Amino acid sequence: MCAKYFRSAIAMFAALFFMSMTSVSHALPLVSAGYDLFQTQPGTSLDPAILQPSFPNPFPLPIPLPLPVIPLEGVPLGTFDFGGTVGVQSVGNTDTIIRRLPPDADGASGSDTVEIELVALQLKSVDPVDLSVLGPLPSDSTIYITLQSRRQPEDTAVAPTLIPLAPPSDSTGEMTINFVDANGGTFDSFFDVFFDVRLDAVDGDILFSADKQFATTGVEWGRIPDPFDILIEGINHFLAGSGDTSGDFFPVELTELAPVDDENTVHKVKTATIPEPATSLLLLTGLLGVGALRRRKAAVEAA
Repeated sequence: MCAKYFRSAIAMFAALFFMSMTSVSHALPLVSAGYDLFQTQPGTSLDPAILQPSFPNPFPLPIPLPLPVIPLEGVPLGTFDFGGTVGVQSVGNTDTIIRRLPPDADGASGSDTVEIELVALQLKSVDPVDLSVLGPLPSDSTIYITLQSRRQPEDTAVAPTLIPLAPPSDSTGEMTINFVDANGGTFDSFFDVFFDVRLDAVDGDILFSADKQFATTGVEWGRIPDPFDILIEGINHFLAGSGDTSGDFFPVELTELAPVDDENTVHKVKTATIPEPATSLLLLTGLLGVGALRRRKAAVEAA
């Protein structure tokens, strides 16, 4: 009788174990809603031809503007207000932030589609730009690029009678997240970027406004951040709950965002890091040096 009950218990345990393993093996991979924090990389540039529709052409023929391609670099945000209970957080070298909304599906098909929005962007020209070819404008200016959605009521255009400012628009789009397994895969994305080009400051007068659709394909992503990535719980880390990385999403290589119809405009980014490894190593070396000097001094005084 005991043997019969023992066999029944073993059979029940085996059935429960099989069911639990089946549920685990069929668990659907997900990416939780959150934010992607990026910092701009070398190779980012703006095609000056985008300026042409904004200014009257003094010539009868539509000739290209005599401006070279403009190299750009990031302007760190420092802090960003994520709203809700998270509020203002330090984001260090981050100059570009993309918000991911909750997925439309559950990953059962091997991919999820999510709506995205570019919520922060701060870039500037690496070198001064000669804008005098456009009219009565400075010949030695730094241009800045910001989102229209971050425009303030007091912002004005450089030449409002020639370039009236259109109402600001949000920079939204879509991302398709493909799963190789539960721990990562690739993604494709596109979004329309509505931006302002400003003179000499991130809050300077607006030179002109424009929009471009940017896209990227086949970028790899994973659950585990790199050692120096900026991590903010509930924003880009532990999105599924404290200590739980099952909903996290980190691009694992350089991401290149480019308009499909403009080979000279490109935005190259990678996941934002703070502090940079070289800075950390320099700081550590300095601290070790100071410690060695103090020990040497103490040893000489003791002798």
